[in-house]
This record gives sequence, structure tokens and C-alpha cells, in this order.
Amino acid sequence: MSELQEIGIPVVEHCNINCKGCLHFCHRKQLPYFADINKLEKDLNRLHSFFDNIKTIRLYGGEPLLHKELYKFIICCKKIYVDSEIEILTNGLLLMDISSKLIETLKEYSVKIYWSVYPVINEEKYNQILKFIEINSLNCVINKVTEFYTCFDFTGNIDAYKAFERCSGKHCHILREGKISCCPAPLVGHLINKFGAGIDFSDGIYDIYSEDATSKEILNFLNRPHNACKYCSSPRFFKWEMQGNIITLNDWKSRLV
Repeated sequence: MSELQEIGIPVVEHCNINCKGCLHFCHRKQLPYFADINKLEKDLNRLHSFFDNIKTIRLYGGEPLLHKELYKFIICCKKIYVDSEIEILTNGLLLMDISSKLIETLKEYSVKIYWSVYPVINEEKYNQILKFIEINSLNCVINKVTEFYTCFDFTGNIDAYKAFERCSGKHCHILREGKISCCPAPLVGHLINKFGAGIDFSDGIYDIYSEDATSKEILNFLNRPHNACKYCSSPRFFKWEMQGNIITLNDWKSRLV
């Protein structure tokens, strides 16, 4: 049996704020998407037939706290992958509204919350959320965000092998509805193409229910460049800001501050 370092699971794809150039391609015009817990349980059991351990399982979005059954996803992950560390990525705006069941689950399974504090949160709100975290003894890592970065180059002219070699996210594999991807990009291709990009990242997505699937085959697939790499430049940073009323691919194009 083999081990995976990381698996990200997008429990939602929409968000409660609209950051310009969001790496997960969340935007104000998209339709809500909620992952199905029954499908995830089936997928994780299938994955477990190939990999007996995943070091880190990351639940994210969009904003994962928008999913009212988030606690079920945590329980499911820990039932199948007992030794995995569970992480949640959140902007924190909904933390004070989470259910007692979710609080209980977060504590029971020592879930690590990664709270990205965006400029939309003023000092008063920040202190309120911080107090809530302390009162409920939640395990939280705080990151104050003032800038974003983008690595998309929509020309598709990047050397895929060089891009893969320098990539810091090539072990951030994603599991979504029976498919696993080498990195987050292939499984947001459907969101990117809503803006008319016309890209094809399908060769970076593997069907875990394939008759030919083995742990070796999956690892070989995950550890090589794919078409998405041709669209991945070195990271370029820019000041965080909210989306405007008109959203285009320009919001994600590589640029300097």
C-alpha cells in the first residue's frame, strides 16, 4: 500500500466574499455548488483501496463554512483515514455562526483551522472572532492577507516540464466527484471556461474508478506534468481587492503589484 501527502476536497465552490483573482476561481456570478457526503464517502473508500494513508486532508472552497453538513465531511474523512490530519481553509466570516455540532466535531478530531483574515474584516470583527476561537478552544492558524498571487498564463506557452519542476503545489492533489487531479488547476477548468478561456485540462484529471487504476498508476499520473502546467507561470503578486461589477479573465492574468 502507498501513501499520499495531501488531498484537497472542495466541499463548495462558491464564496461569501468576492476576491479579485481568487486562485479557486470563485466569483460573484457563479452558481452554488455543494459536495455530496455520500459521494465523498464512496470516493474515499475507493481511494483507500489504493492508499492506506493520507497525511493531510484539506477541506476548502470557496468558503467551506457555507456547507451546512461540513461536520459530516470531517467525520467521514476520519472514519476512513483515521491517522490523517484534517484542515479547513476559511475566511472566518462565518465562524461565529457555526453549529454546536461542528464545534464539537472540530474539537473531537483536532481539526486545524487556517483562517485567512482579509481586509473586509475590521479590527472589531477580528477581535470578536478571535474571542470566539479562544472561548471554544479551537485550533486555529491565523494569516492576515494583504495581497494575492496569480500564476495563470493564458497563452499556454509555458514549458510544462520546467513549470512542474518549480511548482510548489504539485503535491496538492484534489479529489472531486470520483476524479483526482495533479494540482488544483485541472478541477477548476470548468470554472475558468465560463469566461471563454477555451482551455482543456482534462489530461490532468484521473478517474479513480478506472478499471486500470492501481496505486502505482495513480502515483505515476500525479507525479508528471500535464497540459495545465503550460498555463502556469512563476507566481506574481498583487494587492488584494474585491471584484468589480464586470469580471473577466484579466482578473486572473499574471501581473506585478
